[in-house]
Amino acid sequence: MDTCYDQLDHAADDAWPEDPNPLDTIAMNALDAVADLTSNRVKYWEQLGVALSPNKDDYLNFIRLLAAARSRVTGETLHFAEIDDVGNVFVFEDFLPPALAEDETGLADTMIERADVDRHSVTVANEPGVVSIVGPIETVRKIYDANVQAEAGAATARTSPTQPAEDRAGYEPLVDFTTDRPVRFDEVLAAMGNPEPTPIIDRMNWNEFLGNGYQATLSLDGQTFAARATEKDGVVTELEISPHNNASFLGIPFHIPTPRFTEKLDDLGIPWADDGRSGIVLYEHWVTLYNHSSRIEAVLWHNPETLSDVELLDLAFPPEAGNR
Repeated sequence: MDTCYDQLDHAADDAWPEDPNPLDTIAMNALDAVADLTSNRVKYWEQLGVALSPNKDDYLNFIRLLAAARSRVTGETLHFAEIDDVGNVFVFEDFLPPALAEDETGLADTMIERADVDRHSVTVANEPGVVSIVGPIETVRKIYDANVQAEAGAATARTSPTQPAEDRAGYEPLVDFTTDRPVRFDEVLAAMGNPEPTPIIDRMNWNEFLGNGYQATLSLDGQTFAARATEKDGVVTELEISPHNNASFLGIPFHIPTPRFTEKLDDLGIPWADDGRSGIVLYEHWVTLYNHSSRIEAVLWHNPETLSDVELLDLAFPPEAGNR
């Protein structure tokens, strides 16, 4: 593990090794894990942890480090990990589920009481910034399941119409985007602080001028988002926003896997098409949702005054592309 931690330390300091030894499997696994984490591709923490070290303590510590970083991307709250016959349920103080955040007693005690298990059958480790409960896998799994159910029940009882995400107990978006643009197209640039334009040139088509691009931030309902806009002939043609963890689209949280996102669109009765590149086009609503690493990460509103119905359908159903 020393080599692994050394690689991780260097990576954290932006000192990524240029030529890691491909025969050093622990180091290579660590680098792959960091690369997967930064691109949000990690799906099987257990495989990563076991690959890095068979030691249970090392493994669980690695999983907690990885989960802490992922929480900032996914908004996840309750976490569960296992190795052999040992289970670990843990939460981070920066990402507490809502009901636990309101708890003024011991967080670990509350989590254990919810599961009605013997307090002495598990070990509580109050590490800096994290509450971690370790014990027999079935016991700890019971604690995890009981807390997921409790948080989901608390979320349902709240008056917010937004339901929690499947894998994020108590997830409550502060901003819910819809198919309607959040700002009038003729007010977009002013709302972005009138940033400097960047010409958009089609180098493959005789340097044709396609318009100007703008990049800045946009404040909505007290939240600040990264935003892009495209303008031509004085008219804004597109507005794109990259939401963070406390935002959703029609009640669907961003950053969840694209197949789950589109399933929820189906549930809402909203037609969509995969443009064959990186966009999910809602062709009846003048909206494109962009996925990166198989997760919906951005939403773009098209200005219907600058794009015809036929042009929008061409975006949604390009020739020779696999579509719905």
